[in-house]
Amino acid sequence: MFKKTPKLKAKKPTIKLVKPPVKPIRTKPSEIPITESLKNKVLPHIIADFAQALKSLKHGESIRFGRLGTFKKTKREVNGYVGYQYSFKAHSLVK
Repeated sequence: MFKKTPKLKAKKPTIKLVKPPVKPIRTKPSEIPITESLKNKVLPHIIADFAQALKSLKHGESIRFGRLGTFKKTKREVNGYVGYQYSFKAHSLVK
């Protein structure tokens, strides 16, 4: 008449090995040696990208250049001509 409920068996605890997280070795930008191939391949792209970014700035806007400092584009009027000027403010970290 009545169905017997099956007895629940206790599960054996599973042992997991927890590995500590591996921290990546960070190198400071000054420690990375700049080789000739890096100069020829990478630096022109960085400079071109940055020049493009500077051109696309509107006056009053600023752009950060890595850890070095900030470029800001300001409007300047001289003798009726409106021009733009870029000012560079170095960060205090850079000596």
